[in-house]
Amino acid sequence: MTWYQKLTALQEPFDVGLDDNGRAQVSFNVMATKASSDTFLQELISLLVDGSVGEFAPADPDDRNIFVSSKDQIPAEGGPFLSLTATGGAAPVNIHNDINPPAYPRQTAQIIVRSPDFLDALGMAQAARAVFELRSKDVTP
Repeated sequence: MTWYQKLTALQEPFDVGLDDNGRAQVSFNVMATKASSDTFLQELISLLVDGSVGEFAPADPDDRNIFVSSKDQIPAEGGPFLSLTATGGAAPVNIHNDINPPAYPRQTAQIIVRSPDFLDALGMAQAARAVFELRSKDVTP
């Protein structure tokens, strides 16, 4: 379990053009100010699944619509599909003598939703953005 001081979208979902398969893509970025953990992307997946945005590990793998990192193979057809990629983050927040390790790392991720229908991609991106707005919450990967 990881304590989040704050998780927020850095902008509204926006159109980033078509992917290689002609699907609409909608993207936004998030920043988390939180306790240190090695499970940042898994924590975001947990929020998406708990918020009914998508499925990561369904009983039938063909029902999966959340993918992680650039190595994950997103299906060439269909959608909407949501992908999460860690993007490094910003300088951590240090308090008093908590500088090594820092008190609150600030990790960031990019979310891209792909779909043949732009409005479907936008809808899934907006649903994801809504679950990524939280304050003072424990998140379990």
